Parts: sequence; C-alpha cells; structure tokens
Amino acid sequence: MKPQRVLAGLTVVNLALLVFLLARVSPSGARGGETVLRGRALEIVDERGRVRASIVVHPAGRAPDGSPTRTRRSCASSTRTAARR
Repeated sequence: MKPQRVLAGLTVVNLALLVFLLARVSPSGARGGETVLRGRALEIVDERGRVRASIVVHPAGRAPDGSPTRTRRSCASSTRTAARR
C-alpha cells in the first residue's frame, strides 16, 4: 500500500471518531434540576485544615443542644478573634 492511502485512511477514521465523540457530548451549562447534591453538613476549611465556617442541617424538631432547629447561628466569635491575632 502507498503511504498516501494509509494516511488518507487514518484521516477518515479520525474524522469519523471525532464526529462520533462530538455527537455524544452533552452541552455544558446550567441544567434544570437534573443533578442534585445532597448533604447534612458543609464545612469551609482553610489551607491548614481548620474549620472556618460550617452549616449543619438537623432533623425537624430540636437540635442536639435542645434549641429549635430554626435558630440561625454564625461562626463563633472566638474563631474570628483568633484569626485577627
């Protein structure tokens, strides 16, 4: 076989593979609720692994400390003052 025929055949195979792969790719962007990430807690940590902020979801009713679950809490003030030092 001539080298030109081999190269032409490889080019056709590559183009067919490219068209096949592009046809399978789904468009990126926002999707209307198709994927959901669920969890019970979220922690934001710094480069040293210390927790800087956290959100915890408790079951309906009362939190482990007895407070209503609708209470909103922010980071402890001791964490903020320690970060400023």
